[in-house]
Amino acid sequence: MASTQLNQNQTKGLGAWTSFVPAWTSLTKGSGANTGYYQQIGKTVSFRVNFTLAADSSVGTTPILTLPVSISTTNLNGLSPIGQVSLSDAGAVYMGFIDAYGAIRSHLADATYGKSGGVSSTTPFTWTTGDAIYITGTYEAA
Repeated sequence: MASTQLNQNQTKGLGAWTSFVPAWTSLTKGSGANTGYYQQIGKTVSFRVNFTLAADSSVGTTPILTLPVSISTTNLNGLSPIGQVSLSDAGAVYMGFIDAYGAIRSHLADATYGKSGGVSSTTPFTWTTGDAIYITGTYEAA
């Protein structure tokens, strides 16, 4: 039986990170810093996005990130999280998640239980210059 081991030249670039410009719905980029990177190995896509608001940026109701590679429909079961979101406000960090549709959600406190809700111009805080959204995630490509 012949060996199927890959040599270093054959694996060079496998899983290399590729830059992309994140596209948003319900978020006005203005001149805010907006960077993204992803890697795809087989059907597994890992990604990271950083967005920092500028004076001409604004956050609408439940911002949606367009994922860098089309997601498999097997991922699309309601609010299934595909990644972690950190929402930064003047040094305070609020946690959330990105769902399989690309919607940015925040963990919120309830009288009895924790819950999630869509991010908005005033949730989980009032957004202003210098505030940021940091996202990391993994999902199955279509």
